[in-house]
Amino acid sequence: MPHITAISEFVPNADIIFREVGETFVLFDPNKDALHTLNTTAQFVWEHLASPPQTIIEKLQSTYQVSPEIAQHDVMRILEQFNTLGLIQNKSPQ
Repeated sequence: MPHITAISEFVPNADIIFREVGETFVLFDPNKDALHTLNTTAQFVWEHLASPPQTIIEKLQSTYQVSPEIAQHDVMRILEQFNTLGLIQNKSPQ
């Protein structure tokens, strides 16, 4: 699995389905029959996957008024989890 950096670029795994169920946001992986519930921060990251991590970090920091350290930690941790679960794919050249 490639290492995630602040300049990595990602795309959602094409098989993943993102839905709002009531006030909850979920990702469904039909290949693994797995449902993942997203908290507010994970939802924010998912919705901004078209941007590199550094941009997501900056947007998270300004949107939620959190420190740069907290924003970086949260975004990178969530991207690592998404990557480990196969929900995203790194599109950066290897």
